[in-house]
Amino acid sequence: MTRYIFLSHTFSKTTPLYGGCGCIIIESEKSMDKGDSSNTSTLTFPAHSGTHIDSPLHFIKQGKSVDSYEAGEWVFTKPLVVDIPRNGPELIGKKDFEGKNYPEDADIVLVKTGFENFRGKEHYWRNGPGLAPDLAEYLAGRFSSLRAIGIDFISISSLHHRDTGKQAHCEFLGRNIQIIEDMSLKELRSPEELIRVIVLPLRIAGGDGAPVTIIGKVV
Repeated sequence: MTRYIFLSHTFSKTTPLYGGCGCIIIESEKSMDKGDSSNTSTLTFPAHSGTHIDSPLHFIKQGKSVDSYEAGEWVFTKPLVVDIPRNGPELIGKKDFEGKNYPEDADIVLVKTGFENFRGKEHYWRNGPGLAPDLAEYLAGRFSSLRAIGIDFISISSLHHRDTGKQAHCEFLGRNIQIIEDMSLKELRSPEELIRVIVLPLRIAGGDGAPVTIIGKVV
């Protein structure tokens, strides 16, 4: 049986941000409860909020911006979900992939650590895992069609390894591998198979990143 699921979190004032920043503002401008003709809200938030993408421009001076991608570049038909459990700030590197039998035609790799279970707690943004810089070259060499990597923790840059995290961003984005952070992967159930991922970013002109809604098709 085919079903569609969200692979992104809902957006709210309590959405966790990198470094614990509490700078998401959602304010009511008009309210029908107060006699206005409609309900209207104003939103203020960083581009890298909630489930979001990093475009190459985030760390590469002349890199691609969010709005420079064609629509089809946000559709992935060969997703690979990899279970790599993590409870703290340990880096994920090529050793976590070596010796495993994966399809070689993956166009997006989703790293499912289970760390999103801590979402809503300080531990989530303070002690999250990260990705090692050498993972980018390894994955690009192993999966020639790779266009994106997604994670179920707040950033590929762990607060405990910020310099390494900057290098990891540059390595992935320098290869035009889109980074999708703070995903929700808990709805992916074995033995169901994820066969399509559709990423829908807020198309910000010249954007170095943007919140996204992500839909997955599973069978």
